[in-house]
Amino acid sequence: MKENLVIIILFIVVTIFLYFKYGLESDAGLAGWRSSGYGYQQDAGPDYWIDVANNISSKLAGYSPSGIWILGVKDGTSCLLQFPGNDQEYITFSDNDMNEQYLDAFDEAGLKVWLQAEPANADIETLIDLVLSRYSHHTCVIGFGIDVEWIKDEEYEDGKPVTSAEVGIWLGKIKAYNPNYKLFLKHWEIGKMPETHLKDVVYICDDQEFDNYEDMMERFEDWSEHFSDAEVGFQYGYESDRQIWQSFKDPTGQIGNDIIERIPNCCGLYWVDFTITDVFQP
Repeated sequence: MKENLVIIILFIVVTIFLYFKYGLESDAGLAGWRSSGYGYQQDAGPDYWIDVANNISSKLAGYSPSGIWILGVKDGTSCLLQFPGNDQEYITFSDNDMNEQYLDAFDEAGLKVWLQAEPANADIETLIDLVLSRYSHHTCVIGFGIDVEWIKDEEYEDGKPVTSAEVGIWLGKIKAYNPNYKLFLKHWEIGKMPETHLKDVVYICDDQEFDNYEDMMERFEDWSEHFSDAEVGFQYGYESDRQIWQSFKDPTGQIGNDIIERIPNCCGLYWVDFTITDVFQP
């Protein structure tokens, strides 16, 4: 009897430890920003991104502050990683680490952050290893993201379609660093996505250039219905749709809550950094 009690107590202790170590919130929504080096990323310090994530998520019930931190950008046929390293086939590196101080601050603030790359012709498994071997110690990191639009994009218009087999390999490699990590795939065309929807893969739609607000919502709903057996996310706030979102008194709150109301499998909402200073002044 005492042995069973000890086992139960140990189980509870381990569960609590894992919760606080990895910030497990499997069914919680995430909301914040999408940030890139060619957007507004390095023009603002960590406090700005933390404040914006907290502001956006506070307007959406049950959603935690989050962000998509793009640290691998397309550079011709190569992927440029924003930290030092030895150049290899289709992968180059910056002279300085442009991410560490931000991720340290995000750890402290309790943000949940995706690390994303634009692969170009680079080997995606190699990119995953390079990024996660360097940054997986950060508690803010929740997984790795791939913008499908930039997979061998000079050979395939709007990116090479992803196969289910590839996704299985990428997900397995990511989970080797942390079993709680997830993978996201981003595009606006369903045809670029795998036919099989694996657990712990999130499908993010970054569609834009809508006719009007209802067109935006309907296209987002079409995306979510196709991936009804999976989690989906949305990236929005593009300059091309300014005529839609600038009409709202509170664009991030209005659009975010409308998406949540209409799309039950939504798990992520991200405003793009191209217009972030229009809705959140530095």
